[in-house]
Amino acid sequence: MVSRRGIAIIILIGLAVIVSSTRPWVSGYKLLGNKFSSMQGPNFNIGGNVYREAQFKEDFSAAGIRRVVIKAPNGNIEVTKTDSNNITVEGERIAYGETAAEAESKLPLVQLHTATRGDVLEITGKIEESVTSGNLSRIDMVIHVPAGIEVDSTLSLGNITLDGIEGAIRAKLSMGEVKANSIKGDLDITLSTGAISVNDATIARKLNLTTSMGSIDFSGTLGESNYIQNSTGYVRIRVPRSTCVRIDAETSTGRINSSLPITSLKSEAMTSSASGVLGEGTPTGELRVRTSMGEIVISQI
Repeated sequence: MVSRRGIAIIILIGLAVIVSSTRPWVSGYKLLGNKFSSMQGPNFNIGGNVYREAQFKEDFSAAGIRRVVIKAPNGNIEVTKTDSNNITVEGERIAYGETAAEAESKLPLVQLHTATRGDVLEITGKIEESVTSGNLSRIDMVIHVPAGIEVDSTLSLGNITLDGIEGAIRAKLSMGEVKANSIKGDLDITLSTGAISVNDATIARKLNLTTSMGSIDFSGTLGESNYIQNSTGYVRIRVPRSTCVRIDAETSTGRINSSLPITSLKSEAMTSSASGVLGEGTPTGELRVRTSMGEIVISQI
C-alpha cells in the first residue's frame, strides 16, 4: 500500500518534470528539492496526521572499532567528528498516526538496534510495515565518531550529513540529499534522486560521486582516482589552482566550462568533451566526469 506521503512525493516528482521541461537539471530539481526539504521535519503532515517521538542516546567505546555501519529506512542521518574516545549515538524515533493515541501506540514499532561485531559497530533502524501504512514514520540520528573510523551509511528516504569525518566514507541514499563537509579520506556517495554537496574535502585516494537525477557540487582536493557521474543534472567542481590531473569529461547535452586550462576542449552541437590534462604541471591523478543532460563547470577555489 502506497502511503499518502509517498503519493505526495511521486506527485512532486511529476510536477518537477513538468515545470522544468526547458532545463530539467536546474528548475525541476530546485522545485523538487525545496518541496522535499519541507517534508523532512516531524511537523509535516498529510491528511491531519499527528506524531509522537521518543529520544535515545547510547555511548560506545571506540577502542577496537574500525568501522561504523548505519542503516535506516526513513529519516536523517548525521555523522560528525568528535574529539572523544567514545562513539555516541543519539536522536529520536518518530511515529505518525491519525490521532495522538494511535501515534503513541505505533512508537514501539519504530526501533533502533545497535550491535558490535568484531571491529564493526552496527546501528540499524527498523520500522514495521504496519507503521508506514498511510504515513511516514522516521528515525533521526546523530552519530559522533573519533578520527580514523570508517563510516558506511545507507538510507532510503531523507538526508545524510557527514561533518569533519577523518576516514573512508560510503553513503548510499535513494531519495534526498547527501552533504559532506571538511572530510578527509576516500569518499563514495551513490544517490538515486537528489543532491550531492561536498565542501572542503581532502580525498585520500578515491572519489566516487554518482546520482541519477539532481545535482553534484564538489569543492576540495582531488585524490588519485576521481569519478563523477550525473545522468540528469549539472556537475560543478571547484579545486585548488595547483590541481593537475588527467581529465576525461563528457556531457551529451550541455557544455563544459573551465577556468583552469585543459589540453583539449571540444563542443559539437549539443555535446561537449574534455581530454588530456587539467591544470599545469605533472598530473597526480585522473578525473573522469560524465553527465547525460547538464553542464559541467570546473573552477578554482
